[in-house]
Amino acid sequence: MDYKITTPVLDNIGGYKDLVYVKPDSQENQKDALEQMATYFKREFKFDTLQYCKEEHQEKCTGVIFTERAMDLVETETHYPHKIIGGACFWEQESGDYTLDWIWIHPFARNRKKLKEYWPILKEEFGEFTLSPPISAQMSAFLEKHA
Repeated sequence: MDYKITTPVLDNIGGYKDLVYVKPDSQENQKDALEQMATYFKREFKFDTLQYCKEEHQEKCTGVIFTERAMDLVETETHYPHKIIGGACFWEQESGDYTLDWIWIHPFARNRKKLKEYWPILKEEFGEFTLSPPISAQMSAFLEKHA
């Protein structure tokens, strides 16, 4: 089986950002990157369906793409390329609360405290959100320590 994990690069997110929120009116390249992360999530966890499809992005869905600066790709002083290292989708419920539907971080970006760094930012943005099952062993261990 040929399995590649290509890291998309975004050039136009406006400065240095670690998180980019993806909504129905977001740029196509951001939706493409989020869909690619959902594809990797689907493959790793052997799901039957894709958890995010850019063609079906709904108002109650907010995607998140996790980035890190791609300093090796900088061309000018005002060029801020970012490698996409993961993604997630949150769904707003009828109550107004959010549910984290899925989250995936590139294997090379795991165990580097990235999710620990992002978690308070996600809590600030989405409040005391719940998680959709199933929850992986790795996520359960993370939640025991940090949630």
